[in-house]
Amino acid sequence: NSFEYNKMKQKKRTAQSYAKSIMFGRLVTMTLFCALLIIVGLPSHATAKEIEVTDEWQLVGENDTLPAGMHVRMDLTTGEKWVKRMDPEENGGAVTITNDGSVANGPTTPGSTNSQDTAEQPPAGDEESYDFDMMHRTLAQLPDDEQHRMGGLPELPTGKTVASLSPRERELFETRMKQIWKQRQAELRELEKKYVAELPQVLKDRIESIREYLEDPVQHLTANNLAEHSGTTDDDDATLDNIVAILDDLEFLLTDIDMARDFHTLGGWNLLVTMLAEKVHSSPGTMTPNRNLNDTDISDAATVPMEHFASSVQMVQAHAAWVLGTAVKNTGEFIPWALESVVVETKHDNSRQESNALELVHQTLQSSLSQEKLRTKSLELLQQKLVYALGSFLRGNPLAQFQFAQQQGPVMLARSLELWTNDETSKHSIKMMQRVISMASDILLELRQQQTEPLGVSEEQSISSTIPRDQMNQITLEAFSDTTWCHFILQALESGPRALQSSALNSLPSFEGNCQWDALPRVLATVKNEWLRDTTIDAEDFSDQYEIMDKFLGQQ
Repeated sequence: NSFEYNKMKQKKRTAQSYAKSIMFGRLVTMTLFCALLIIVGLPSHATAKEIEVTDEWQLVGENDTLPAGMHVRMDLTTGEKWVKRMDPEENGGAVTITNDGSVANGPTTPGSTNSQDTAEQPPAGDEESYDFDMMHRTLAQLPDDEQHRMGGLPELPTGKTVASLSPRERELFETRMKQIWKQRQAELRELEKKYVAELPQVLKDRIESIREYLEDPVQHLTANNLAEHSGTTDDDDATLDNIVAILDDLEFLLTDIDMARDFHTLGGWNLLVTMLAEKVHSSPGTMTPNRNLNDTDISDAATVPMEHFASSVQMVQAHAAWVLGTAVKNTGEFIPWALESVVVETKHDNSRQESNALELVHQTLQSSLSQEKLRTKSLELLQQKLVYALGSFLRGNPLAQFQFAQQQGPVMLARSLELWTNDETSKHSIKMMQRVISMASDILLELRQQQTEPLGVSEEQSISSTIPRDQMNQITLEAFSDTTWCHFILQALESGPRALQSSALNSLPSFEGNCQWDALPRVLATVKNEWLRDTTIDAEDFSDQYEIMDKFLGQQ
């Protein structure tokens, strides 16, 4: 077994640096393409808003879409895009940016470019024209070593434009810039072709590594002392020699939406979800973290102390939760994955249990809270990543919120707040209380903003009947704002450290409709006076919190 395992490690040598180079290539490609190619008239998303274009320049918002044929100007130093209707008399001054980055009919405004929809409209002529000022500013933002690799940029005096150069200087400058520009565009196209095409194979490798781990997790955990492994490295020659490093690398990969979608399509999601279950990390004669660490019924294969083995399992669970949360975070298309049915199989006893990611995160977090008296660094990391994953699953997901409420999840979170309150001098406890308060506040705010429309809930999402949206929301809202929650918010305001007071203040607008706080005016007046007397507090840094206090005090 050791020989086979070491052989597996050897095959993965240099895989981390390879994956990072792939993602770097993709990021460079996407970043520079976005900076250099202005594409107008793309199909609008379902949630996007098409801007009403007028004859005057107006700033284009982040989610605004544009009709085709508009006059667009973009400042590449600020990223701001401006638009107005195309003036027939200006047509000669508009800019068409082609696929190779060249520009036909240069812009009239230094520091900006204008474009027409080029998807079906090629440049008017064969002669290429370039905005050399824009090109120089863009390429000058590359790292020094990258500029040196290209042979260096021709100098352009500060505050000067290409037009201010002498004819001979301008000719030399433009010739060199064309060479660099074409070289850069060729490299970017090659990166796009080479690396993006190979990314699915990287995911397949990561999925295979997870599958190999699940075949014999004890052998892996005991062969690697994961308890002291940070999961991160800046060494390009580092190897992915254990499951924590593999998951750490996978989390980075799945920050890309396309990668997350491919990971799910390739079956990686189900494998990753099963890693949350404690029992999949054990085998006959071994123990899960919840068992008594003084027991000695561990197999001969395990050569590390039992407390290290338990910490290793917690680290694997923590990183699995981290990857799951990152994969679905803030992406509406992916949030249903939290409720997808997953069969958790354990090899050592051939058991099978149906569950889903949300349920397993809930159960694992609840289990971790029962170990608070034996808190370790790995347990703290596990709780942090579980709350992170929970927030990713619940925010913007009313179905998950409702199922969580049905499973008494909000009650479990309220109890966790009480546990952490007993150790509110701990940075970990304060951070966890802040995150849980913020999550509950966001959910309550969402519930109040959602429309009361009937919602059909499929059996695949564990709710079998059609439930009116307002009824479902009311059940969830009450679960997240019962007397335990309300009492904790008031207690945090009255006696918590300043960071916790700030989080509680931010949550007041979300909780106020469901909490009866007779003592709130007195508590807020006391907090405000204490903050005003504290010379270490910069009023500008807490302006939002002061505004909330003034609002509630003014209502009395």
